[in-house]
Amino acid sequence: MELSLILSDDTETYQAILGQFIESSAAETHADRILAQQAAETATNSANSALDSAGQAAQSAAASADSATQASASAAAASTSEQHASQYATAAQAASTDAAGSASSAASSATSATLSATSAANSATAASVSEQNAAATLANALKKANNLSDVADAATALANLGGAPKANPTFTGNVGVPTRAVGDSTDNAASTKFVATSFLPLAGGVPMTGNLPINAPDTAHFLGVVWQLAGKNRWSLQSNGNIDFTLSKYNADGSWNYDPVVVGQNGAVQLSVRSGAWCQVLSDNTYSVLSLVTANGFCMQMRASQNVGTEWVNSANSAINMTLTDGGDLIVRSDVKAFSDRRVKSNIKRIKGAMAKVRELVGVTFTRRRSKDKTRHMGFIAQDVEPIVPEVVHTDEKGMKSIAYANMTALLAEAMKDLDKRVAALEARK
Repeated sequence: MELSLILSDDTETYQAILGQFIESSAAETHADRILAQQAAETATNSANSALDSAGQAAQSAAASADSATQASASAAAASTSEQHASQYATAAQAASTDAAGSASSAASSATSATLSATSAANSATAASVSEQNAAATLANALKKANNLSDVADAATALANLGGAPKANPTFTGNVGVPTRAVGDSTDNAASTKFVATSFLPLAGGVPMTGNLPINAPDTAHFLGVVWQLAGKNRWSLQSNGNIDFTLSKYNADGSWNYDPVVVGQNGAVQLSVRSGAWCQVLSDNTYSVLSLVTANGFCMQMRASQNVGTEWVNSANSAINMTLTDGGDLIVRSDVKAFSDRRVKSNIKRIKGAMAKVRELVGVTFTRRRSKDKTRHMGFIAQDVEPIVPEVVHTDEKGMKSIAYANMTALLAEAMKDLDKRVAALEARK
């Protein structure tokens, strides 16, 4: 029922229409409710039916699964039975084969037994023949042993008896037994005399010949080693009556030539090689000397002592040419020269401002540290000179500085020239 818009001031009419509308709406609502309840009941019934159907389906599926499991078990049992049957058949066949083999072995054993019996019979026959032969041999031997009238010697008798000599009196090959003379036992056989006299004695005894004789000490010889050639001494290493140990060189005739090496009993060592020019190194408790000698006899000798240092000496006149003292001073007998040829120089420039540089130099006197010599010396301090004239100052790898005093001569010469010019100019003004 549709509700129409009422435009009227009639209250009763309005209320009547409204009441009808409410009654109509309530009736429709009740009818709809009944229909809804019926639909719900129908849906519930359908759901219950579906559940029942699902349960029945599950039961059917479970039954089918059980049937499948039973079928699989039956198939496995059938397969196992088939395998057992096959194994039984194989075992039966193997038993049949073994039976056949046993029968064959039995036949072979019977054949072997027959052959063994035959061999035993043959062995018995051979033993009988051997016994007969042994009896005949013994009879013949007894006859020969009892009748020796036709035997010339024991060897013939032994041959008649079928024997052989214990040793052959004739030896083949070379077997030598040395006598008392010294020699080589090349055949691996030696007498006691040979062995007693053919060893190397520790002292005395028989001398051993060869290229390296070793002489034992006695009243006429000293311990040493001598090298010989054709019986002539060539070299010897031995001590002498002064207990000096020497290495000696000999001439072709075996006579002594000289001693290249001598070690004295006082500790001095001398080394020399003589063939025209020679060199000698000698050391004892006072001096250590190195001598260089030429064929004309000139020798430069460097001699070091505890108090002097090192000296270079001319042995021709014993003059000391140069001395390097233990304090570091170098003293020479003649001039000290340095190369100053133009051919060895480049970038040559004249010294400028020489007088100004000389004015800055400070000359001093001093004594040397760590030196026993307390003599006062004259010179410059390198650290003071270096900023003014760096060309004459040298610094070594340890930082120690030194001055080339000879090179400062050029600076002084140029300064003197500058001074000479000034003096000449002053004199010209007078």
